[in-house]
Amino acid sequence: MPAGPAAWPGASAGGFAPSPGGHQAPGATCCVAALNSEYYPPSMRLVDGVESSLHLCVLLAAVSPGAVPAAQLAEFHALAPAATAKVLQQLASAGVIEARPGRTGGYALARPAGHITVAEIVAAASGPGPAFRCREIRRQGPCAGPPPAYSARCVIAQLMGEAEDAWWEALRAFSLAALAGRVSGQADDTIRARTQTWLREKARTA
Repeated sequence: MPAGPAAWPGASAGGFAPSPGGHQAPGATCCVAALNSEYYPPSMRLVDGVESSLHLCVLLAAVSPGAVPAAQLAEFHALAPAATAKVLQQLASAGVIEARPGRTGGYALARPAGHITVAEIVAAASGPGPAFRCREIRRQGPCAGPPPAYSARCVIAQLMGEAEDAWWEALRAFSLAALAGRVSGQADDTIRARTQTWLREKARTA
């Protein structure tokens, strides 16, 4: 059995430690969900793959520099294998993780967790383009004016763009290592011990 990490989510190779103030009370909102809600209104929805991408990357941070096969990554959170495979491919295409062949193969972080931002993971899962798309409907309807009346950028589009820029800036400032530390700090002792055992059994090291 390959050696697993000394602590979840892997305090050795990645240098993980719960970020200051990152501990939450038992039963509190998931750290990933809390991170999203802190910067994004509940009425704004991200694609489903963002949640699984973040959780899978946190799991890979726990075994870094080791790897975990795709089937086991899906098993950990009881995710559909096909959906998990798609998410892993997106993350690999974005250079966040890498696929390793052979007996010690699987998926692993492409870089140290401290060098990967949450924004990179979210962008890989959500795809290109802004969350808010202005279709210039202000130019339509019975009271619409001539094109020169709309030479300035729509105020609504400007506000939404500024809000999205601020959100991305916040996620760029938050590393995967910091996120993994918060997830570890939130887990109770039983879940942490169970996860450590699972990682020792499933993680593959060269």
